[in-house]
Amino acid sequence: EVPEQRMAVLRYSGRWTEKNYREHEELLRKWIAERGLAADGPPVYARYNAPFVPWPMRRNEVLIPVTEATLNR
Repeated sequence: EVPEQRMAVLRYSGRWTEKNYREHEELLRKWIAERGLAADGPPVYARYNAPFVPWPMRRNEVLIPVTEATLNR
């Protein structure tokens, strides 16, 4: 069971690789900062498709818990 939390999420397609994941994580972190939010925990990845699904149709996500940024952070 996972407690309720506010998450920023970036969806992307293609094969899951460490490189793709890290590139999209960086894009999501920039998006978070641009909106005055702050990361509030480690990133999480989600992969939704079986290995036999063609790579252009695969769906992946990077999720990062967020909070409102404060002057103390």
